[in-house]
Amino acid sequence: MNLVALRRGGPRRWGTLRDRWARDADLRSAVAYVAINAALRADFIWLGDQMNTLWRAATLALVAGFVNDTGVALGVLGFVPRGGRFPRARAGLFALGVFFTVLNLRTLAALNVPFDPLMLTYLVEPVHTNQIESPIPLAVLGVHLTLAWGALFAARKLVFGARTTPAVVEPARARLLAALAGVLLVLGSRALARLDYRATQVSHADGFSWLSFQLDHRSFGLPAGTDPRRALLTPAATFGDEFADNRFPLARGTPYALCQAGIGGERCNHDQDGDGTPLRDDCDDANPAIHPGALDLPSDGVDQDCSGLDEDTPDVLVLELEGLPSHVLAATGGHGVDLVMPELDALTRRADARLFTRYETAAGQTAPGFASAMCSLMPHYGAGITRAYSGIALRCLPEILAEHGYEPRMIQNGDPNFDNQRAFAEHAGFSSVEDAHDIERAVGGAQRVTHWGVVDAALFHRLSDVFAARAPDDAPLFVLAQSISNHYPYALPDPRFARPGPGGATWRKARSTSAYVDYALGGLVRALDTLARVPGRRPLLVVMSGDHGHPAEVHAGDRMPASALYGENVHTPLVLWAPGRPELLARLDHAAREAPCSSLDLMPTLLGLLGIQAVHAAMGRDLALPSTGADRRAVSLNPLAGGLVRIHYATGSVIVRALPPALEAYAAEDEDELHDLGASAPEALTAAREGLAAVFAAKALIEADRVWSRQLSAPARGAAASRESKRERLRAAHGG
Repeated sequence: MNLVALRRGGPRRWGTLRDRWARDADLRSAVAYVAINAALRADFIWLGDQMNTLWRAATLALVAGFVNDTGVALGVLGFVPRGGRFPRARAGLFALGVFFTVLNLRTLAALNVPFDPLMLTYLVEPVHTNQIESPIPLAVLGVHLTLAWGALFAARKLVFGARTTPAVVEPARARLLAALAGVLLVLGSRALARLDYRATQVSHADGFSWLSFQLDHRSFGLPAGTDPRRALLTPAATFGDEFADNRFPLARGTPYALCQAGIGGERCNHDQDGDGTPLRDDCDDANPAIHPGALDLPSDGVDQDCSGLDEDTPDVLVLELEGLPSHVLAATGGHGVDLVMPELDALTRRADARLFTRYETAAGQTAPGFASAMCSLMPHYGAGITRAYSGIALRCLPEILAEHGYEPRMIQNGDPNFDNQRAFAEHAGFSSVEDAHDIERAVGGAQRVTHWGVVDAALFHRLSDVFAARAPDDAPLFVLAQSISNHYPYALPDPRFARPGPGGATWRKARSTSAYVDYALGGLVRALDTLARVPGRRPLLVVMSGDHGHPAEVHAGDRMPASALYGENVHTPLVLWAPGRPELLARLDHAAREAPCSSLDLMPTLLGLLGIQAVHAAMGRDLALPSTGADRRAVSLNPLAGGLVRIHYATGSVIVRALPPALEAYAAEDEDELHDLGASAPEALTAAREGLAAVFAAKALIEADRVWSRQLSAPARGAAASRESKRERLRAAHGG
């Protein structure tokens, strides 16, 4: 073919392409789909600048997104046949893809987290409440959808020729090649986006690729040869314990607990201390004063008679306050107008309370925080533990307490079905789960918080009623209570609690709802103090913290707990309180209460305070036991907002971002974490390596269902009869 032929063929080919464009509505839809998504991404990244990322990541997101959308368009044209009603199917798929792209990007802009199908609940909120308020700006969402869909369908209807022009019919071979090219382009776009993890949030925001990409990506991983036991457990976490089964590397317990579970071997028949009781029945075989039948001193955290519980066993209330910020107390870094919780502040100063000032939760969301506290379980990096792994074998606090005679209950003034928390709670060992509807039936006139549930005052009223109704000879009660008032939409029951002042709009709302929660909490404190003064009542141990922290918008774009992973996202006060019974907390008198600690430590600490020995798989440590700098750490993760892992250690904190490796390091004195030291801090690099090893060791064990073995859950045999004998003594003492 010579140059003349090429010149003559050029206009002819251009005319053919123009004719094809005029005749083929599907081609126009595909081109419009790619163009609309490119415009949406550009608007999000460059105009909105909500991603707070590097230009490299932004450019990769646009390029990879363009390649991805082209592949999706070719796939739709190739896989969906021509003729019949299929053109409508193709148009519907393109419209659906645009819808998910808009929704994902608007959710990212509002929350700085990837799209979660549960976020659709925000869109229907105006149907359930008079308040039209959402983390997703509904007006902007509507404008984007209107413009995008309008452009899509305008392109489909646009015709340059006669409307009677016959439709284009593609041969099967051409459709197959188009479909194959589409698949290759989508896969290629994934490889491109993986060059910078932060690019994937935008490049694959469309509804066709997002879910599969999230499930498939392998940005981090557990280094080969890593010992999960060594990566997850610090020396204090294994103090006095022996391991039970190498197939389940975290399963461990004291020698007595192993014998009680039937896995202690021949040594269970030995009597080391010569008190006449073999190890299988002697809960401290190194101390002849401790054995079944010995005098059990009340409330000392030691089970002298080996009943499985300390004498004068307390009821236990674990109160997880929604998004309790660290900024509301001076002792945890607050100041000025942010100090809006005087009732909580006064409680922390009492002789019968202990405050841990550097406590951090393992995640910035309720569900993984709940699992980490109740099961001493590191959240899964990449999937919701209460949903994706709700059926794996776990050893959680309510199950252990039930084996030792407690009645475990969960009460939440919202909807525990959210994030599958109800099913997970039952799996963890709770015998009953109450929700907002149950509280409304039990507490007259409970005020609603839009469609989320009832106000915290109603929850606290219900809690005081539950404990007031207990008789001295009832089984000890364990209650996990979760509040919701400090959650979006930050509905304020009474305007007198409004706390205006400096800060972003979201923080001003959270500061105001925190003031309301403090007011309601004061009523609960007074009610429990009154119950504690009633003669003959069982003592009470209260553990109070946030289910996570709440940012005060110190960092740009960090408006919601799951938006980032700075200290303020997970830092929250931890208060242990025994109304009128400070001796219950004596074990904590020498604890390092100003050292970093984690929600993973809650379960082993409570078991220690109650004098309970059990076989378990806790990833945390008993805060009352001696510890060193290696033990004093808190590891948190947020796979949503850019793939983040945070390690809070004795002299600072470090935040590791996913590929390419990026690191932020902060000194302990830099409480707001504003001065990044980068990789110049050697301790930060060591902490980062150890924290990442712990996170991905936990991930590997969870995915392999090797956290715990149900075969190790045999209840303790010898202690049950002793507990029943102790209960009979209580009945006799109180005239039962």
